Amino acid sequence: MQPPRFNMQPSSLNSIVREGTSKILQCSAVGIPQPMYRWLKNGVPLSEYSTDIFYKIHNTQRQDAGAYQCIAKNDVGAIFSEKNNNVT
Repeated sequence: MQPPRFNMQPSSLNSIVREGTSKILQCSAVGIPQPMYRWLKNGVPLSEYSTDIFYKIHNTQRQDAGAYQCIAKNDVGAIFSEKNNNVT
């Protein structure tokens, strides 16, 4: 059994997104058992835990601006990614 550790975190590079376009955030972690993921915006959960390593924002609007991050967790522990300051 191994706690999760990130091998890819959401990047703040190219995080300025024009309104009406799509933004895809990604994080990936390794661990035993395989981690599950949950996405947060400004510290508030956006989803339940799942195996999906992507979070998609379709047709971005001004209210989508904020700090996004993911949590990777398994039976051994949980870790928080760095925050991605997504600006629309």
